[in-house]
Amino acid sequence: MASTTYSLQTGEDAHGGRVVDPCNFVIFRALRDLTKQKLIPALCHLEQADLLPANFVVVGAVGRDLSVSFPLDMRDGILRGGGVDEDDSNLEAFIHRVRYFAANFDDDLGVDALKSFFVNLDEEFGTRGSQGAIVLG
Repeated sequence: MASTTYSLQTGEDAHGGRVVDPCNFVIFRALRDLTKQKLIPALCHLEQADLLPANFVVVGAVGRDLSVSFPLDMRDGILRGGGVDEDDSNLEAFIHRVRYFAANFDDDLGVDALKSFFVNLDEEFGTRGSQGAIVLG
């Protein structure tokens, strides 16, 4: 039987379970319905099934500032189409890890600001500077 290798897999724990590197999931053009209705609910389900690392962050990125409304909007998407109950104890912990970054990526300042943003996330969530997945929403 052929084995499957996962890019985030780093080995096994003492009980034979997968140990996954900390990571950041970055979703560019995160304003689209795909992000709210599919990507964020899918990541929430992966987290609920313990298939994400303990130290992860989901970052939506686009040119305008939605840092306050983005996590709430994604929470709404999870509740409406993600099959998660509002009283689910894991929902708020997941939403706490959903962040938003606004910058102009047409110049080096935007890219430098994103790097600085990830340094701050690393300090808060212990992601060790990992960029696990980059997705266009």
